[in-house]
Amino acid sequence: MDVKEILLAKYGKPDSVNKGPEKSGLVVKAVDIPRIQLVMSTDDFTAEEIFKACGEFNRANPRYMNSSYTLLTDWTLPTGHILKAGSWVFRLDNL
Repeated sequence: MDVKEILLAKYGKPDSVNKGPEKSGLVVKAVDIPRIQLVMSTDDFTAEEIFKACGEFNRANPRYMNSSYTLLTDWTLPTGHILKAGSWVFRLDNL
């Protein structure tokens, strides 16, 4: 199991693992795309600053811990933008 599958299994819906569109007759099911908000980027902040801020937020708001985390690998959005590893993101579709 690669890192992408582990992250999707932990943070995504189990049936949304990106295996490509499934064809059922003429209907094509779209894979769920997570709605992610970048909070702090490694382009603008150090890893220590991001880790500290994310940890403080998660301790103060435990109900959002499953939506607030730092990326283990680079994440390419459908728009082509790349969120770099170590950046702090917040999943909006988990709310």
